[in-house]
Amino acid sequence: MAFSVNEFRQQLSAGGARPSLFEVELTAPAALTNTTALNNFKFFCKIAQLPESTFGVVEVPYFGRKVKVAGDRVFNELSLTIINDEDYEIYNAHERWMHNIALHQQETQMRAAELGADDYLGSAVIRQFAKTGEVIKQINVVNMFPTTLGAVDLSWETTDTIMEFAVTYQYDWWESDQSGGGQSTSGLNINISL
Repeated sequence: MAFSVNEFRQQLSAGGARPSLFEVELTAPAALTNTTALNNFKFFCKIAQLPESTFGVVEVPYFGRKVKVAGDRVFNELSLTIINDEDYEIYNAHERWMHNIALHQQETQMRAAELGADDYLGSAVIRQFAKTGEVIKQINVVNMFPTTLGAVDLSWETTDTIMEFAVTYQYDWWESDQSGGGQSTSGLNINISL
């Protein structure tokens, strides 16, 4: 088969999806005071990803060979990079969020246990846009909370850049229109075309 640039271009729908066309909308838990700081989160979230999920593998020995069976689904952590403003609003909101989970000075006392899961679990919506502005992919991240509030580098030599920091979240699962949108798939007939 001869190489054809024109055939390749015809197959590349709308010139391909662009990784820079996205936004992340973050919903804070109910117990987090002053959540208005997170209203502008979609403007300051600089780097995100559509989260990964994988299956574990169970190896079952049978007649001298191992048969592989799909194991449990694993949802890996979500990392976001956020631009910091001079008010430190988003940074401080995450600091308060983590404070609601565990205090700095008393590691044995989990405040989350006192408040309940609904008071420290948040959610996020990650939207990927087409060049026309329509949403082409949406991921809903369910029951998330920050586990790492990244270090903020300070330096006298760094002058022409805006400060940023990373936050790592754990969550129970993510869902999209392709994964059932969070609805039960029992009894659902799913056809996959390749």
